[in-house]
Amino acid sequence: MVKQEQTKFRTIQLTEGVLVSTPIEEFCIPALRAGFSGYPVNPRWSGVKFHAWKIGRQMREDLSKGILVVRTTDSMLVLAENEANQETTETPSTSQKSGLMFSTLFRRKKRELTPA
Repeated sequence: MVKQEQTKFRTIQLTEGVLVSTPIEEFCIPALRAGFSGYPVNPRWSGVKFHAWKIGRQMREDLSKGILVVRTTDSMLVLAENEANQETTETPSTSQKSGLMFSTLFRRKKRELTPA
């Protein structure tokens, strides 16, 4: 029997006034911040850190396109569609929203990389 490890989300500060809940490992957080802030890739980074940088860059692009928004109540970066549907009676927790955001980013990336 294989024991599955539960993904642990932690809230980090990407920039001043922007927080995100992420499952990314602690050692990759600076690369995530660098991608979000628009810094170039460090050629000495491992593949995992490069991937975190790409996620940060994608978050910045999605924020500028309006796909992601910074929630005014707690400065959390969330999907715009989740924020619009917040008036429903049952709202997902922050970690569920973040999980949805990350799965959406990964699905979109997978579609972009798949040849048509």
